[in-house]
Amino acid sequence: MNIPARQDRAGPPLSIWRPFERLERAATGVPGPRPVLVGLIRTAPSHRVRRLATGEVADHVERFRAVYQHARHDPADEGVYEALVRHFADYSLAFMARCAHPDLPDANHEVIAQFVAHGFAGAIKAWLSGDSVTRTDLVEAAIACAPVWWI
Repeated sequence: MNIPARQDRAGPPLSIWRPFERLERAATGVPGPRPVLVGLIRTAPSHRVRRLATGEVADHVERFRAVYQHARHDPADEGVYEALVRHFADYSLAFMARCAHPDLPDANHEVIAQFVAHGFAGAIKAWLSGDSVTRTDLVEAAIACAPVWWI
């Protein structure tokens, strides 16, 4: 799915979805984010896009909660968590390569990407670890910790 980016954004919004498209297509028949979200990307302010995109990732994890929870408990499936980390790190590096935000740090982008990736994957893991952490908790925490230059 090719989603046009607004001129003031660093890259294709929601390209974070590409690795999840096969699962989404199998479950819903539609790859990637909901069509209504794609329309909002073109007009919404960046803080709203960040919240919507994070919510879409949470929705994906909820749809495949059984898969992600099984992977948490089975050492043979730890690759699922590592795949999340790798995906978020790759996305972060690609995003930073195109980012024109003045607050993007002049620090090593590999290290920043790993920090962001492990943080987001760790937040998902915390959400799946018990009933006391809600989807809203995940989204709010991710938004609160997201760098100002993100999306």
